[in-house]
Amino acid sequence: MTQEVSNISAWRLNKTEKKELAERVAKGECEKEAKKDIQRRKAIANENRKKAAQAVASKAAVPKASAKKRSPAMIAAEAAEQQQTATQKDPTNAAYYAEVEADIQAIRKEFSGIENELPLPVSAANGPGAESGVQEPYQLENCQAALEKHGVYRCSIPLFWLNLVSSATPGIPMSRRRVLDLCAYYYPQDSPAFMTGRCVEVLVDKSSLTATPSLLQQVSPEELIHSLLASCAKSILLLGLN
Repeated sequence: MTQEVSNISAWRLNKTEKKELAERVAKGECEKEAKKDIQRRKAIANENRKKAAQAVASKAAVPKASAKKRSPAMIAAEAAEQQQTATQKDPTNAAYYAEVEADIQAIRKEFSGIENELPLPVSAANGPGAESGVQEPYQLENCQAALEKHGVYRCSIPLFWLNLVSSATPGIPMSRRRVLDLCAYYYPQDSPAFMTGRCVEVLVDKSSLTATPSLLQQVSPEELIHSLLASCAKSILLLGLN
């Protein structure tokens, strides 16, 4: 039985998938049908990720009354513990996550305390030191209101609020090559900046949200965020060599 998915044609092919398409066409397959098959496979994988993430969130959800206020130090400690055990929970991707962890450590070494930094708010100010973000940072009240009314909330959050080294679908092989391809696509000058045109989706339970969430489970493909980490780590290495 074929799993039904929508918006199949909206999925763009990455370099690896374009190569697969070319090979299939060379073997005599119809290009249109082969491309549609690859896009359907991506769409199904995305749907499966969402379902798996929802199952994870349902098991991990805690009542709002029992949620405890945590300090930045406690959040960082939890994240560090999660990172240390990630490869044990997902042996299929142990080598992959070891490289992600190496990228994280390179960033933390260069920018001490970065895990406690918050996104820049949108600002119209000009002049020296007048920095601005591109999207308003997370606010608990706004998040709860948006989730109540629309079931979705868009905002900027610190990268380290995400669960960076754990997948909603453990056991499915991850690709470091795909991460490096994304680095080349989104950051061709080895200078990470704003990732335009893409949002990272995470699954949340509004009843257990706090003012400073942590270990948020990604629903989007993890390689998207991992490409940002890898590109930052590569830039740090290049700066050290110059």
